[in-house]
Amino acid sequence: MKLDLSLIDSNLFHEWQLFILLRKDEKWFTTKEIQTELGISSSLTLKIISQLEEDLSTFYSGHEIVLQTNKGKGFRLSIEGTAVKIRQFLIYLVENTITFQLFLALLDEDYQNAESFSLRMYTSDATIRRVTNKLRDGLKPYSVEITKGNSTLVGKETHVRLLINIIFWKIYGGAIWPFATVNEKHIHRLAQFMINDTDVLLTPIQMRQLEFFIAIGIIRRRHGHFVEKEDWWDTVTHRNPVFDRFQKKVRSWPTNTLEKNSPEMIFLYFMLLIQSENISTFKLLEENYIFNKAQNTALYQSTHAFSNSLSVGTLIQELHPAIIFSFSYHLFAKLFPAFTTDLNGYPYFNRLNAPTPNNYLSNTKKVIQKLIKHLYRTTSDSLFLSETYLTSKYGLLFLHYQLHYDFEPQIKLKLATDLTYFANKHIEKTICSFFLESFNIVFLDDFSPEEPDILLTNLDYGEYPASQNTIIIQRTLSSRNINYIGQQLSKIHDEKTSTSK
Repeated sequence: MKLDLSLIDSNLFHEWQLFILLRKDEKWFTTKEIQTELGISSSLTLKIISQLEEDLSTFYSGHEIVLQTNKGKGFRLSIEGTAVKIRQFLIYLVENTITFQLFLALLDEDYQNAESFSLRMYTSDATIRRVTNKLRDGLKPYSVEITKGNSTLVGKETHVRLLINIIFWKIYGGAIWPFATVNEKHIHRLAQFMINDTDVLLTPIQMRQLEFFIAIGIIRRRHGHFVEKEDWWDTVTHRNPVFDRFQKKVRSWPTNTLEKNSPEMIFLYFMLLIQSENISTFKLLEENYIFNKAQNTALYQSTHAFSNSLSVGTLIQELHPAIIFSFSYHLFAKLFPAFTTDLNGYPYFNRLNAPTPNNYLSNTKKVIQKLIKHLYRTTSDSLFLSETYLTSKYGLLFLHYQLHYDFEPQIKLKLATDLTYFANKHIEKTICSFFLESFNIVFLDDFSPEEPDILLTNLDYGEYPASQNTIIIQRTLSSRNINYIGQQLSKIHDEKTSTSK
């Protein structure tokens, strides 16, 4: 399940979707276009347009972003410069909602009852009860509940912390420190201390993400909420040299409160493994993987089964980065079966299910889903029940290492122009930059006897059949050219896929 702003406020969700839509393109959008794109009623469309205009004028007092209106054209955003701070506008919108203020009160555990909180928010206690019930329903799918009476966040503690992390990171993105009860500078020094003189090299953004997670853990423990160890955790960490070095480092911090081999220590280590998905930390991840292989842990066995499925007909070897990183994917799926996004709340499933074209890597998606079902049948490991999450993560691996070409039908293109060799190559390069991750395309040379699926030409001259798959292009590809090529690729992909069934 995807976490989005609808959990906070449905009108805010639509307002932010409108902002994203208008920001995406400099063109004018009519009211009807906005209504269709957002899938809402005409009255709600007018309401959120008015609200967005008001919020923009209030927040951007210097007119950095202005909603322009024109009776004949519609609406569009005027944005001054490229460094306008968008994240702060999102924070401003979210922090002004009752739901988010309620969530903060639940996190800090200073919520007493609906009546007292309604006085703080200048609203009715009936509104607070309604908002609380909506938030309660929204958190249930993640195994997180709001208790009645004293109203605190409870549930499986690992899930509670991940949920809090996702909500805070998606809203604040590290731009502002949102934890008023935790010293930001202290947490920054602690995070730096944890990775100094280690094999871990984090980017500034990854450091900030680690600081958020440490702060959330501190807040939860202050209120008596502790992580409980699961049966399989010791198999991954007992006598693991990577984990031993990690906890030795953490425990040497002067004010450390995490005990050796404690569930809290292990959970923090797991979060580091999951977060550290980059080449600079590959040595650490590889050493951890080699240990799990030596111990033949269940996580290794499941990752090895995935590795075997990739090794057939490819150059993917067991210690290939794709396999090492997949261990972290499997660790996440094992820890958080209720979540379909990554550690920061980002879903990548749309990379295999994009709106344009509709069949974007549809065959690869089906192959991956079939693979996951097969892995669950053969391993009986519950982590493979996290199909949506794993489909998106495996999909990124398939794209990066170009494994998707084995499953998508090949579409042949040919250029027939009066341009020079390098001008034609530039056109090929441009088309590939748009579509190579979407389709299995190949360009035929000038004298190839093969019949192309799509002929691209800037002329009406030549011995070429005038078919629906001949596209007249401009010497410099226009947006219209690109869009039409995409439509034809999508159409041909569908035809070839249905024929091969």
